[in-house]
Amino acid sequence: MKLLPPLPSSLTILSHSVEEKLCPLLAFFQALGVPEKQLGRILLLNPRLVSYSIDSKLTEFVDFLASLGLTKDGMIGKVLVKHPFIMGYGVEKRLRPTSEFLKSVGLTELDLRTVVLNFPEVLCRDVDKILKPNFAYLSRCGFNDRQIAALVTGYPPILIKSIRNSLEPSY
Repeated sequence: MKLLPPLPSSLTILSHSVEEKLCPLLAFFQALGVPEKQLGRILLLNPRLVSYSIDSKLTEFVDFLASLGLTKDGMIGKVLVKHPFIMGYGVEKRLRPTSEFLKSVGLTELDLRTVVLNFPEVLCRDVDKILKPNFAYLSRCGFNDRQIAALVTGYPPILIKSIRNSLEPSY
């Protein structure tokens, strides 16, 4: 008997029951404010979402974003549409430590909410490998913590850009 090769990750969605898994998942995302037209795009970009438990992983993720002041009636949906991959990161291993670091360097709750809404990828970056070195670089450039917080709030990618390729001047 010849075994078939595993499905590509983009097709794993086909191995799940529509009634038991897909319908509740789509309803969950719609309740968070994800527009119906964006549901397919989110699943296409991050097909692993189908394997996540609504009761544990996704609810923990939504509760975390709500703890940052994002509302479940649209703000969280906006984050999910902008960066569907964020749901694949662990709340305790990545998202919470990143948000705590951002608060520790001077971002207010409103600043953090603005950053997450406009550029959720920042929450997905490693604090020790990316955020702290970029913060230190900006400090060495003469910016104080308050100025860096304002920079990050106005232009969140500044904390995740490559120092060598993007932040340092090239002569």
